[in-house]
Amino acid sequence: MNPDRRKFKRLAPSNIVMIEDNEADIVLVKHALKKLKNTEDIKIIKDGDLALQYIAAIKDIPEHQIPNIVLLDINLPKISGEEIYKKIKSEPRLKKCDVFILLSSKNTIEKYKSTFPQATDFIEKPLDLQKTADAIANSDTHDLSICKNAISTPNDWENRYQELKREYEQFSYIISHDLQAPLRQINGFTNIMMEEFPEIMGEDQELYKKMLAHSIDQANGTISALLIFSRLNTCEKKFEKASPSKLIDHVITTLNTQIIEANANITIKDLPEFVRCDKILFEKIVTHLLENSIKFRKSDTELKIKISCTVDDDFTTFCIKDNGIGIEKNQQEIALTILRKLSADEDSTGYGVGLNYAKKIAEIHGGKLWIESKVNKGTEVYFSVKNFD
Repeated sequence: MNPDRRKFKRLAPSNIVMIEDNEADIVLVKHALKKLKNTEDIKIIKDGDLALQYIAAIKDIPEHQIPNIVLLDINLPKISGEEIYKKIKSEPRLKKCDVFILLSSKNTIEKYKSTFPQATDFIEKPLDLQKTADAIANSDTHDLSICKNAISTPNDWENRYQELKREYEQFSYIISHDLQAPLRQINGFTNIMMEEFPEIMGEDQELYKKMLAHSIDQANGTISALLIFSRLNTCEKKFEKASPSKLIDHVITTLNTQIIEANANITIKDLPEFVRCDKILFEKIVTHLLENSIKFRKSDTELKIKISCTVDDDFTTFCIKDNGIGIEKNQQEIALTILRKLSADEDSTGYGVGLNYAKKIAEIHGGKLWIESKVNKGTEVYFSVKNFD
């Protein structure tokens, strides 16, 4: 027997093969398939050559291990998805196999219907988890109905949470690496090109280089900010009885340099003795709001910031009020939308995540965040946290 065939015989799946080279899409598909029965043994093949070797080895695989579903990306290294599809359909033991074609968003399904005439279905990337699971579950040939009541005990919920957390951390790393690595390469090769060909470097080219570097920095910053924001869902949280005065004092000490540079006058009053919160997240929300007040201050007016609080039966509500430039009424909702910056100035810092990040922290604490503001009068940002039961 061919050594390659022996290798694939040992690794053969029970029912699903995914031929895909993109790590992020692999994670998404695995997550989607976990909603279905009998999908524990998913085999991943990451390039066209290996896929052809696998198909050639099918004749030596026991009947119960023959795949009944193949997920095939059309854009693969070395061998095209079309050639692999033809091999699958020409292999007698795979004729009844359902083949799902994975298309990038720039491809049109209509364009590929004639290329893959017997394909079971077409799934567009970036992959939608529910649509992917539904497409496979609705396959006419196989009973892969959606599991119901799979999570029934507290233990099940905890195990599922830990599993999702691990998957998310893996996915976040992949997204961070896959998106940031090309940016680093663009920056690196641009610098090499400029050094290797100094004769082309005029004033315009220097300007272009600076603009390119700025754009790369912005893209990297946005990716990092998104990852920080999304990790709010999975980070460990510890809600406990804490002194808001001590937490706010710690934030002010940390921001001392910025406060001095802005010549800001901060007053604090009416804080309760204790509040129910995650200390780290509470400090982060106060930090974001104070940084916003400092950033959007008036250039010709002393910055005044007042931190206060009210308590009712259900919530403790904090207010951070400043006398800065304010926010127009029709811009206040945009201010709470992720990746939307109010400043049109390209040189302004930030990535449009801060206020939405603060809003998310308030929601994690069972409360909410809202804005009251008038242009040239200042801004009041309120956020509430749920009291102890």
